[in-house]
Amino acid sequence: MKRNLITAFLALFLFSFSAKAQINSGWEQVFLTVSGGNILDGVEAWYQQDTCDGANVVYIRFVNTNPYSAQVSWNDGIFTQDEKWDWKLGTSDRKSVVIPAQVGIKGECTPENALTIKLSDFGIALSEFKRYGVQNFTVLGL
Repeated sequence: MKRNLITAFLALFLFSFSAKAQINSGWEQVFLTVSGGNILDGVEAWYQQDTCDGANVVYIRFVNTNPYSAQVSWNDGIFTQDEKWDWKLGTSDRKSVVIPAQVGIKGECTPENALTIKLSDFGIALSEFKRYGVQNFTVLGL
């Protein structure tokens, strides 16, 4: 009886982990909290390294779990293989998007997309890229 319970619990745990991995296949968490969480004020943040027109890029995906639209603002950062952050912290570097209630948006291979970051804008090659991060992340309910 006890063995069956442990087996069932283990199967449930593995299934839930597998289902979440399939939903977010290729997407990594953007750490928004000190504890490494990727949700802040009802908005989840994810990133994915990819290519766009031959350029190495990072796509960002935000999911607004709130029952209202939210304006999200942030500054981009790249963490390199030599364990250094490179931040775009200037006022003109600050990005902002509005996300409708209960909707997810993500970067695409289109010109001037706030959710698509070119690694070349940070002066690094793909071999130097380790992870993407944000700083000064804010969520404003609309």
